[in-house]
Amino acid sequence: MFKLFAALAIFLSSLTSEALPKIDREDIKLGKFRSRAIVRLPSGGGKRPVVIMIPGSGPNGPESIALAQHTLDGKVHSLFNELAEPLNRAGAITIQLGKPGVEFFSLNGPKFYNERMYVEATWTDILANVSDAVEAALAIPGVDANRIYLLGHSEGTQVAVDYAAIDARVKGLILLSYTGVDPYTLLEWQFFRRPFEMFVAPDIDSDHNNVVTKAEAEKWPELKWKFATGQTQVSIASMQAALRNSPEIRMQFSRWLNAPLYQQILRRGSIFEKTAKLKQDLFVFTGKLDIQTSPIQSKQLALHCKEERKKNCVVLIVPGLGHGFSEPKSPRKHKYLDATIGPIDPKFQVLLYKLGNEVF
Repeated sequence: MFKLFAALAIFLSSLTSEALPKIDREDIKLGKFRSRAIVRLPSGGGKRPVVIMIPGSGPNGPESIALAQHTLDGKVHSLFNELAEPLNRAGAITIQLGKPGVEFFSLNGPKFYNERMYVEATWTDILANVSDAVEAALAIPGVDANRIYLLGHSEGTQVAVDYAAIDARVKGLILLSYTGVDPYTLLEWQFFRRPFEMFVAPDIDSDHNNVVTKAEAEKWPELKWKFATGQTQVSIASMQAALRNSPEIRMQFSRWLNAPLYQQILRRGSIFEKTAKLKQDLFVFTGKLDIQTSPIQSKQLALHCKEERKKNCVVLIVPGLGHGFSEPKSPRKHKYLDATIGPIDPKFQVLLYKLGNEVF
């Protein structure tokens, strides 16, 4: 597993030249929420593993769509379709699970089949939705009941961890862009601290004296800061205070905090220890340039796994890629200002293919 990157070029060339296995796709509605899901069955006989894919935050359907304005190539991409493909190549059945209330993606169709269901969904509802997906998986002919895997992306990593803790039938977890802090901690960082940690302090404050001069700021048009008449510099602390006191930002922050989804887990503390204590196999991948769920969190999980002497725990920080396992936009490729969400980089697809071949 730790030699994966050494073989990436070889695997990529072989995969692009070989014939794709036939994949039967079926769009279904499952469980009490009638959640939309996409089942992909690769050709071949015998008992096969199944990977249930759990999306991240926001109104994600079973495709987990990245819109054109956020992607590397300016096109709409389905992150889950692109993640399912290498797993299907490796022989796994995949179930791409949408959130309750969210419709199949269509450029012209509705976003929700029941918007109220989505808005009012609780954490318990999301776990019940995964349970329904597990039952649906077990009903598929050819599924190996002893090889049920959950793949969670971003917020979906916490869903996967919480569900695995209550269902021993789950064999392993594939956690992409892992987050181990509670929603309050993550949102507080994203809204108020991230811009300074990833942009202002390392880049604008070029002499790193915790003060931004007007000359320094003028080099970065993305910085929306208005200096007062005659003002030539401002402390980073003052800029942070202004952001925290912004009515617009505080309103957005409060809207996320008050979402019914998070009320049961809003300030529950970290889940690093809980994750490391799971009996299931753990395969954790985070992009080194991830600005949504910092790779520091995956590194913390690795330390907890070491403390627990958990041998079936693999944590890999993937060079050059961000939250959607894609590179930042050229030519600058700034990990914060030029961040992208998709498409899934072919090198990472190869990584998942090799994981499937070696582990499933």
